[in-house]
Amino acid sequence: MAIECKYLSAFIIALIGQCKCTGDSCCAIPALVLLVAIAAGLSTLQGFLFLITGHAILRLTDLAEYSEYSVRSSMLVGAVGGAIMFPAILVFRGIAEDCLGVRDQVQRASGCSVIRSMLNLGIATALGAAAGAVGSKVLLPRGFSVIDPVHAARAGALGGVVLGPGIVICGFM
Repeated sequence: MAIECKYLSAFIIALIGQCKCTGDSCCAIPALVLLVAIAAGLSTLQGFLFLITGHAILRLTDLAEYSEYSVRSSMLVGAVGGAIMFPAILVFRGIAEDCLGVRDQVQRASGCSVIRSMLNLGIATALGAAAGAVGSKVLLPRGFSVIDPVHAARAGALGGVVLGPGIVICGFM
């Protein structure tokens, strides 16, 4: 049986649909755990990339807030914030797709949905800003020398705006 899917998550969902649970041997649970692990890893990676991109761009402007801290500290902020924001982004995305009727439109259209692409660009910007603010807010009280939440959110949002279109085109959102 061949399963042809464009994206890895779609492949795993198709795999879950092909499972035939008999007693204790159910293949849907490991496939679902794999899907969640991959999605959480991608969220962490996106937060990481958004923060370092935004911080590097803003550092070129010679603003004191961004020159004072290294891009390396933004790597930590982005990774921590992206990992923490993963469940919230899933819930937000599900609610937004249901409210906008994107799921129905995606099922009808085989190509890329304009509404879904715009939603994903907004989510990329929001994820970058939220990852920056949350990551900084979590790390500062624990003694890490990282950028403050407001400036981390700005760097993350800028990184989301810059990298978001590429991520949407690649299909990682």
